[in-house]
Amino acid sequence: MGGTLNIIPRPPLLVMSNKASLHRPVLWLIGGAVQLAPAFTLVLSTFPPAGLTLLAPDFVLVAIGFFLVGVFYCVFASFTFRPKRLFSPYLLQTATWCYVSSIFLLLLTLSAIQNSVMDVRPVLAGWLGDMMLTAILLAAVAVGQTFVVRFLVGLNGMESDLAYRGWQIVLPVEKAVNLMRSNEALGRLLHLDNFRDTGGYYVLRSRSSRLTQCILLLAPAPDSPKKRTDLILFCYDLLFERITKTPVANELFEILQKHLRKMGSDKISVLPQNSALTRMGTKIALAPTMPRVLSWAGMATRAKGMSLGLGGLFVVMTILWRLGIATLELYLTVLAFVALDLILTLSPVVSERVSTTQH
Repeated sequence: MGGTLNIIPRPPLLVMSNKASLHRPVLWLIGGAVQLAPAFTLVLSTFPPAGLTLLAPDFVLVAIGFFLVGVFYCVFASFTFRPKRLFSPYLLQTATWCYVSSIFLLLLTLSAIQNSVMDVRPVLAGWLGDMMLTAILLAAVAVGQTFVVRFLVGLNGMESDLAYRGWQIVLPVEKAVNLMRSNEALGRLLHLDNFRDTGGYYVLRSRSSRLTQCILLLAPAPDSPKKRTDLILFCYDLLFERITKTPVANELFEILQKHLRKMGSDKISVLPQNSALTRMGTKIALAPTMPRVLSWAGMATRAKGMSLGLGGLFVVMTILWRLGIATLELYLTVLAFVALDLILTLSPVVSERVSTTQH
């Protein structure tokens, strides 16, 4: 009776997690609505319901627009996450199919009612066949969009997805590199197929087609550049949309350490995790996750102004072309110059970001 009642407040992280859990479904619903117009136009032009008179659109232009709208939306949605997360076009096309199939079924039902069709089984069978074919076509579109979005946005992954370990050995860096490259057993076990000499350090790495990626960096030790060599091994599993820690990381580290001892360097010390070579290797290892386009927050003020101005020009020319004031040739010409100006505006910043991840 005389005790006190302790009331545990609700942690704010729970509210944040609920908001985060709604992020992807909201993007999913909005994306389906964004793609609804071109997708519905394509479906209606391919499977027109009986009794409905439709305008014949330019199928090729609508198909290209449908593909590009999906790509642009997935790129935009990917940068709304913190950190950046690849928004899959498969989710987008699934939402689009749900919208299209529902509206298409409604149109078929209204058409059957207007034509006094009492037996709805043929209507449902036709709808089911058309929607199955539509799902196949949307899945094929999603495959192409995924490759483009994956290229522009980069894979999912952070430094915590990398496994690495570094050593310092008593060998000159040139001799260590030659021994590494000539050791067939080591190359076969670690799959070190590619070699690059950047002038200040050396990189041996796996081919991009391998599941387990190994990246070995070697550089002269700062305290004794002519006698000692710093080297560090990064490894991770390269999946289609992300990178992740490989379960065989410790085995790979043990393999390399045994070969280092066989190379005649018995004095092996552990390389500090905050060394310059570690930071450089982290940038190289995370290169597949770096975007090739910039988020709006990462753009400079001048680039934002240029992008808005060019986007406004595109909207104005589209309106003039649809009203018949501008010809299709003039519209395509201006559109080509808009695309070229956007590339020239963003390419210096993009190339600077890519170069910093590679050097």
